Amino acid sequence: MSETATKAGKGWACIQAHTRPIAKKVLIKSLRVESYS
Repeated sequence: MSETATKAGKGWACIQAHTRPIAKKVLIKSLRVESYS
């Protein structure tokens, strides 16, 4: 139980670490598009 929980926690942390910069890039791109239009 504890082993799977820690593995899931580490996996979730990795997913968040990868998705956060991508989300920031997408937000910046959308903001730039809005400012240009």
